[in-house]
Amino acid sequence: LIALLHTWNQQLEHHPHIHCIATGGGLSLDGTHWISSRPNFFLPVRRLSKVFRGKLLEAFELALAQGRLRTPESAGRLLLRRAAAQDFVVYSKPPMAGPEQVLRYLGRYTHRIAIGNERIVAHQKGEVTFSYKDRKDAGRRKKMTLPGAEFTRRFLLHVVPRRFVRVRH
Repeated sequence: LIALLHTWNQQLEHHPHIHCIATGGGLSLDGTHWISSRPNFFLPVRRLSKVFRGKLLEAFELALAQGRLRTPESAGRLLLRRAAAQDFVVYSKPPMAGPEQVLRYLGRYTHRIAIGNERIVAHQKGEVTFSYKDRKDAGRRKKMTLPGAEFTRRFLLHVVPRRFVRVRH
């Protein structure tokens, strides 16, 4: 399993989610051949959503109780209650264009920042205009203009702490 943390959407809003690649099988114990899993080997998506939500909330609660978070306990409890009130969405599908396409797609996010220079259209009069794909409108390209301070705030939401590992396997 390879998991990659992705924290933004096209409008640079805070949208934390992970992309995962799970193999459909594995090497034999002697390492000489591949053993494929049965078709539809993965968990049903609704069940996976509930299990993931439960495990994540449990880990957050434990870290809070052990004082491993840099937040006051009262603030942490509030965040925990808010997270517990949310539905968690898991979307799972086989790679449509093959595994190479999936690796190329995820590879673009492993060492990138939230927005590339090619998407920044203008910086004038203290405002920044950038392009984005509107997934709610059939993926059409649109432009958004934000005050410079808001653009900077959104951008900085996605700078991970020093030594933070964004890719796990």
